[in-house]
Amino acid sequence: MSFFENLTNVAGQLMEGKSPAEAAQALIGHVGNMDDSTRQNLGGQLLQAFSQHSGFQGDGSDAAAQAGTNADDVAQGNPGALSSLIGFAQSHPEVLQKAMSACGLSKSSDN
Repeated sequence: MSFFENLTNVAGQLMEGKSPAEAAQALIGHVGNMDDSTRQNLGGQLLQAFSQHSGFQGDGSDAAAQAGTNADDVAQGNPGALSSLIGFAQSHPEVLQKAMSACGLSKSSDN
């Protein structure tokens, strides 16, 4: 089983039945173990999900700024920046779910 497949299985198990805050914290706990491409993919998906989410006024750059980081660092998969945006996304669970689903880090999607 590849690292990514293993991470997907672990993340799916951690997210199942969790509140948005619990899911965000579980995902943050795995950011440091993700390879660069996985972090970059998740960062890009989070930025895109914020830009497309009607319940958030602004775009991915605005979300990153509100999380105390910047979109470039998130898109590059910087672990600290990504963790900050994931933490911010817990107040927007639809965004977090959409990004995780797009990256294969969630077993189900409501989208």
